[in-house]
Amino acid sequence: MCYNGKRTLPKKEALTMANTLSGRQVAEFLGVSHEAVRAWRMRGRGPAYEKVGGTYRYKLADVQSWLNDLNQDNPHYKFQRTA
Repeated sequence: MCYNGKRTLPKKEALTMANTLSGRQVAEFLGVSHEAVRAWRMRGRGPAYEKVGGTYRYKLADVQSWLNDLNQDNPHYKFQRTA
């Protein structure tokens, strides 16, 4: 993008409580315990997250992308969320 001849990067979408999920909401979405989501985060194995203030927030698109990648990486195991 250019503005007045200067190259600028697109603005990063601001994380808000309204457009992100908490760890508990991610757990509910995936049908797993909150402790499982926490363990994945601590081991670097779960969906992408950002720390906002003192809380961890997850974009729904990142959770869905992680889930799709997980299923593609292991064709013999399909993680299916319960709902």
